[in-house]
Amino acid sequence: MDLRAFRLSGFCPLISAKSRITCGKLELRKVPVTVEEIAHNAVEVNQTLLFERNHELILDLPPEQIMLEADPHRLTQVLSNLLNNSVKYTPDGGKIHLVARQETGHITFT
Repeated sequence: MDLRAFRLSGFCPLISAKSRITCGKLELRKVPVTVEEIAHNAVEVNQTLLFERNHELILDLPPEQIMLEADPHRLTQVLSNLLNNSVKYTPDGGKIHLVARQETGHITFT
């Protein structure tokens, strides 16, 4: 699926997912996925907007490959939304840093 279409197609499922979360019925489809895949997918979803706003994106990922057992669609959706907010609220021509760090038992994105 074209990642721009992914952006647009994500709105209705977000509303539906919120309802399922509230009811405790959200089903995650966990598969092996790398932190790098999630980060690059989120960047690709926002690539056009990054370019239009003339932002410089600095991607800082761990040098080693980190595997997760996670739902790649949901993680990409969450990280893409956060990155999209950064793009929207950073003045044109600004720098945006996306950093992933492995910490004890989890990954932190900032």
